[in-house]
This record gives sequence, structure tokens and C-alpha cells, in this order.
Amino acid sequence: MRRESIGVGVAASMKQKMLATAEAFDIDKNGLYDRNADTVSIWCSPDDRPKCWNVPITCGALEYPREWVGELHFEDMGQERFTLVIHADPNELVKRRKRKELTVREWKLVMDWLREKALGLVRLAQLAPKVIGTQCPFCVWVLPVGKLLNELLDHVAAAHPVLTIHGLNLGTPPLLRTSAGDFELRDAEQFD
Repeated sequence: MRRESIGVGVAASMKQKMLATAEAFDIDKNGLYDRNADTVSIWCSPDDRPKCWNVPITCGALEYPREWVGELHFEDMGQERFTLVIHADPNELVKRRKRKELTVREWKLVMDWLREKALGLVRLAQLAPKVIGTQCPFCVWVLPVGKLLNELLDHVAAAHPVLTIHGLNLGTPPLLRTSAGDFELRDAEQFD
């Protein structure tokens, strides 16, 4: 296992955007990331892997062929700032080869690839829109971030009286259940 700071610091707000972006590019959605509580696992695919990865990449229990390469950690620097640190532990690469140890060159290739994926996540998060609230499924009205969903239900009842609200399913995605059917609640976004 190897660990290395990639020399990038981020604010707490960027950390949250990076975690949300990792979720958007999750391995279950054919991406390379898997958000955990406070870290991001980074996986390789047959088309995007460290140059030294010379063993097959399979689906295993996943929908897409992926192998775990390492993680991105956010180490607290204080004052709502975090430094980005990559941890490499390419178990499947080492386990499936006759030679059980990685060479210095192979470790460098793994760390370079992980650094590239971590910096790619930073860039994707920078490009991601800002969520400003929850869009009414029937009009342009937006419930601002931080407000209770009761306000959205009150809006629907007042602005769309032909509908009867039967309930709210807070699953993924959240659904508003009405007399006209179920409607997905979507984020209202804005680009900075």
C-alpha cells in the first residue's frame, strides 16, 4: 500500500461537491468512482487503467468490469480546508500475477494514474452545477435548499389544486405521489 499527497487543497464546499460528483460518476453508473462517507474509492476499467495493469478486469459482483485501485482521502488541514491524499492498494493486480510485488516503476504508474483520476474528479466537481433547491414537478417554482419539503407540498396543493397529494416517497429518486401518478422530485441547478 502506498500513500501520497497530490499537493491540492480544497475548501469544505469543494469537498462536498467532489463527493456528490463521485456519486454521479459511480461504478454502478459505469463510472470509476464510489463515494463512501468521507472518501472516494477509485476503480479501473478495461479501457481506463494504470499502464502496468496486465491482468483481466472482470465484473465480479458489479454490473460493469471494474477493479479497485485505491482511495482519495480528504485530510483536515483546519479552517474548513482539506488536502487531497491518494492511497493505492491494487490487490487484484498483485494477487493475480506470478510476481507478487510491484516494481518501483509499476508503483509510480499506479500512483500517477490515481493522481490523474483524483484531479479529474476535482475538475468534474468544478464544472458541476450548484444545486439551488428542489424543482416543482409541475411548474418553475423552486423550493430553496435547506427548506422543509412541507413547503413544496403546500405549494403543489395551492398552485395545482386539480391534483391530490397521496404521499411522498423519500427513496432514490424521491417521488411525489399524486392522483395523476408518481412524479420524480429533481434538483434545480444553476451554473456559477
